[in-house]
Amino acid sequence: MASFSGGTAVGPVVGTVLLQYIGLSRTYLTVGGLFMALAALNSKLPETSPAMNQPYPHLLVEKKMSHTQQLYRVIQGTKDSFGVSWTAWKKLWKGPALRNVVLLQGSFWFVLSGSQMTLLPLLLLSPTLQLSSVEIGSSFAFMSLVAFAASQPSAFLADRYGKVPNMLAGCSILAVSGQSQIRYPNNLLNMY
Repeated sequence: MASFSGGTAVGPVVGTVLLQYIGLSRTYLTVGGLFMALAALNSKLPETSPAMNQPYPHLLVEKKMSHTQQLYRVIQGTKDSFGVSWTAWKKLWKGPALRNVVLLQGSFWFVLSGSQMTLLPLLLLSPTLQLSSVEIGSSFAFMSLVAFAASQPSAFLADRYGKVPNMLAGCSILAVSGQSQIRYPNNLLNMY
């Protein structure tokens, strides 16, 4: 999680600098080129060697099969793999400890993707706030930097006081901070 937060702290800063100096289309081309370079580097990892990269049985299709038969085989294999996964998850879901962790993580990622990644940029661009791309990138970088910096102390606190109190405290802080911006939106305006 610390690596994810570190990456999301650096990404907005680099993106906004690129956007300011080379423009939107060149920024996209640069990021696309970096992804291509990363894919090329990843193809050299031992895990991606041909011996380790055996295709799934449902993706093996015979050349003599018609296109419709090949498609049917892939769809059937996909259904079978979902069935196996569902059976395994049903067994795991019966345990309350794992179910609660999955629900908490699912809720966190739903809120993060729904609010921070989608609604917050729209709010920051709104006529009320009118932040520039550099200010928006800085805001996202700051949020990620706080998450990155807090990951190790929160791990220490979880070891010392327990995971459940630590998760409750973190969720409470997150809820209070979100509610404070909804109830007192002028505080966000005064930050800038």
